[in-house]
Formats: sequence, structure tokens, C-alpha cells
Amino acid sequence: MGPRVGGACNRDNPATSGRRGGCGADLTRAAVIPLFAGGLVPAACRHLAGLMSSLPGDRPAALTALRQVYAVAWRACAACTPSSGRRR
Repeated sequence: MGPRVGGACNRDNPATSGRRGGCGADLTRAAVIPLFAGGLVPAACRHLAGLMSSLPGDRPAALTALRQVYAVAWRACAACTPSSGRRR
């Protein structure tokens, strides 16, 4: 998963998605948006990291939580995609 080469966008790359030509943008020149250290994005990253590194006895609950996160993220992305071909 993710870019095979650092610094280049591979969104819509035919080699990875079978769709239009790859973007290929130079990500090293992308604008940087600073994140507040106590904000929601770093907190969400820490939460996901905790779920993914859970102890063996906690893995069933962690897997359920990760599936819920996946479902919400999928719905959010589908809602933002203008022509996803699916009803909303």
C-alpha cells in the first residue's frame, strides 16, 4: 500500500488502480498544513495505532473497532466522490 517511490503521487495510477493515468505530482513541493499537537488528527492516529498494536486478548474488540472505523471512512469517501456510481 502507499506510494512505491517517496515524493511522487500515485493516485489513479493504472499500475495500481486500473484507471486513468497517474497524477505523478511532486509531493515534496506540496503545501504543508501544520496540525495542532493536541488536535483531533494526531489523537485519531494514536487511537488507530493503539488498536493495531493491541494485546492478543484485546484483538477481537480492536478488530471490531477497526471495522467500524473502516466503514465510517468508506462512507465518508463515497459521499465525497461525485460519480461513485452508488446511491447515497
